[in-house]
Amino acid sequence: MISTSIIYLIETSEWETPMLIQPKNHDQARLHIFVDYCILNKLTVIGPFQTHFANKIVNEVAGHEFYSFTNDLSRFN
Repeated sequence: MISTSIIYLIETSEWETPMLIQPKNHDQARLHIFVDYCILNKLTVIGPFQTHFANKIVNEVAGHEFYSFTNDLSRFN
């Protein structure tokens, strides 16, 4: 990808994330890619409203005839 200019090398960036690439134990032709998101998580701004997991929402509304979702930020109901 570098030779075709799809990607290019950078010296440093505040957004760079350490990556580790290792061959899989049972199949050396396949790779595991490990990404360390600790730096990115420190830069991430947490919003005031939590996002619930989809399975929790589905369990809460299961069996009800009607349900409604409200988004306080965009005033969507």
